[in-house]
Amino acid sequence: MRKGIATPITLVVLMVVFTSLLAATSYMALGTLKGGAVERGSYQAFVVAESALDVFPRLVQCGQNPPPSYSLRISDGTAFTATYTYPGRASSAPISAGDITVQATAEVGGAKARVQQTFSVGCGIAGAIPAALTSRPRIEVRGNAQVIGQDFASATGLLEVTTVSLTAGLSVPQSDSFTLNVQDATLITPGSYVQIPTGSTPRTYRVESKNGNALRLTPTFTPSLTDVILPGAKVNLVQFGVKSYDSNTNTLILNDARGVVPGQTIKVNNVQATVRNVDLATGAVTVTWSGTPPSSIQEGTPLIPRILGAASNLEAVVKVLHGQLRGPSQPLHQQA
Repeated sequence: MRKGIATPITLVVLMVVFTSLLAATSYMALGTLKGGAVERGSYQAFVVAESALDVFPRLVQCGQNPPPSYSLRISDGTAFTATYTYPGRASSAPISAGDITVQATAEVGGAKARVQQTFSVGCGIAGAIPAALTSRPRIEVRGNAQVIGQDFASATGLLEVTTVSLTAGLSVPQSDSFTLNVQDATLITPGSYVQIPTGSTPRTYRVESKNGNALRLTPTFTPSLTDVILPGAKVNLVQFGVKSYDSNTNTLILNDARGVVPGQTIKVNNVQATVRNVDLATGAVTVTWSGTPPSSIQEGTPLIPRILGAASNLEAVVKVLHGQLRGPSQPLHQQA
C-alpha cells in the first residue's frame, strides 16, 4: 500500500520540479531576448552618435553657426538622428579658430548614447591673400617645380558641385520660389547662389533653404515659358555672390565674404578692382575700381578674386604661374 501511494507522490513532485525548471528556463530566455534588444539599441545608438562625430568636420564652417543635428539614413530607408550640443559655448555662436568640444547624442529603441570629442578648428592664416600655396615662413622651391595659381583672365567664379535630380524637365515658376532636388547639396548653403543651365541660358538662383538634397530656390531673373531645367543639368555654386551694390560708396554686399581680403584684386563683370575693406559680419566689401565703376550689379553676379600661385609673409623663391608673391616689406610683385 505504501508502494502504491509513493509512486503518485513521486510523479507529482517530479511534475512540480519540471514545471519550475520550465518556467525558470522560459523566464531566462525572455530576459535574454529583452537584454539582447536593449543591447542592440544601445549599440545602434552608439554607432549613430559616433557617425555624427565622424562627419562633424565636414559640416562645420568657419564663421557659420555650428550644425544642430546629423541624420544617418540606411539602405532600407530608415533614418536615425543625432543632436549636437556644445558644452561651454552657445550653439548660436559662429565657429572660429580654436578648440571646440562637441557632444553627439542619439536614441534608438529607447536606448541612448552620448559621445564627446574635442576638435581643433583651423580657419586658415588670418589676413593671408588666397593662394594655391599659403605659408607663414619662406616658400622655396627648387628644380623644375612650379606653383600654379588660378588663371584670373579665364576664371568664372563658379564651382561645379552637383547635378539636378530630375526624371523630366522642370519649368521654372514665373511668380514664386520652387523646390529642386539635386544629387548632393553638401556644399550648398542657404543664402548662397547657384547657376543652372535653364533652357539655353545659364540662370542664377538664390538658395532660400535646403532640406537634405532638396533646395528651395528663387530666380534672380524674370522667368519665361522657355525657362526649363533639364534632367542631369549641372549645378554651379557661385563662390562669392553679390547680394547688392552701392555705387555711391563702391560697396558690394556678398552672401559670404570669407576668403576676400584687403589688397586683393577682384573683378565683377570683367571690371577689375582692389579690395580696400572687408566686413565679415555683414559681408560688405569696399573696393576701388580700376576702370569705369559699374552703375549697378545684378543680384547673384559672381565676384571673382585673384587666386595667387603662392603667398608668404617672408621672402619667397619659387616659380609661379598665374600668380604673385608677397615679399617681406614689399607690395605684391610678379614672379615668373
